[in-house]
Amino acid sequence: VGVVTDGCQAPVAPFDGRLGIYIEGSVSPAISGVDIKVVSLGESQNAQLQKGDLVLETKTGSDGSFSGGPLYGDTSYTVEAFK
Repeated sequence: VGVVTDGCQAPVAPFDGRLGIYIEGSVSPAISGVDIKVVSLGESQNAQLQKGDLVLETKTGSDGSFSGGPLYGDTSYTVEAFK
């Protein structure tokens, strides 16, 4: 058995970097603890994301605001709020 070391790093698989999007908003009046769901309105070409998929769940803060991400930028989303 022979082992050959050429000092080179093994090849790295290519990848693409893309900017993600963040969704920010608030409820009025400002209520803490409101459940926020973000749902895909279409399919993504970058991931296995289908129309109607739940992509993010969070809650509003004490000032009624929320934010979430990063999300894929090649589709649209809808935001639902529940208390």
